[in-house]
Amino acid sequence: MDEIKRYIRFVLPGLSFVIIFAVTTWSSNPTLFLKSYYYIKQLGELGALGGLLLISGALGYIFAQIHFAIYWFNPISKIVRNEPQRLIEHLRNRGVCQIVNTCDKEIGPPFNARDSWAIFNRYFLQEVTVDDQKIEITKWLDKLTDHTHALGAASIGLVIGCLLWIIITAYCILQPSNHCNVWGICVSFAVWTIVAYSFLRNFYLTARSLCSSGYATIERYISHTYERQNRGVAAGNKSPVRLMHFQ
Repeated sequence: MDEIKRYIRFVLPGLSFVIIFAVTTWSSNPTLFLKSYYYIKQLGELGALGGLLLISGALGYIFAQIHFAIYWFNPISKIVRNEPQRLIEHLRNRGVCQIVNTCDKEIGPPFNARDSWAIFNRYFLQEVTVDDQKIEITKWLDKLTDHTHALGAASIGLVIGCLLWIIITAYCILQPSNHCNVWGICVSFAVWTIVAYSFLRNFYLTARSLCSSGYATIERYISHTYERQNRGVAAGNKSPVRLMHFQ
């Protein structure tokens, strides 16, 4: 992973969290803003900027790990992660592909979402990245993958940030010594709602686009391989493309 990918995947999600959390928290509680400003001023401009980037990268990395951990259980990504499972069923019903184990013996369904994803990823890395045209497709899909994972990590961060903001704001309201800004709280809540929804929605749409493009590419090359290896073969004697699954 080069520096640009690392910046997109980790720093930007963490930076989104830090900026929105700081702005909404300070808007809700001016007293907290003054206290924070005092500590930031002591660090200096360069120290504050370096600390911001360091914290953003660390938070982005944590959010990315949470995103990866719950991806297979996240209801938003349910339709997306089931795409390879449906494609395997479609190709097997057409007689285009056959799933085999490491002993080269055919194995039948059902294949869950993770198994289907693993089967296609192995095929993609082994077969689709062998010439210049396919490599260009792979680069484009890699960029879309980085964008998708960055949106997923940012969405996790915004959900966590919204919950923290609610807890901190509720605590400040209950403290008589704090002077909470009612209008600031209302505006901040609206900002959290709009931004969190936008990021979650964009993550879902980008993930759908990634899966549609990626698995359409895989289906195309599997079908092309099937036609090439059965060229001139009678209809009843055609052999399917063998996709390996490590059990």
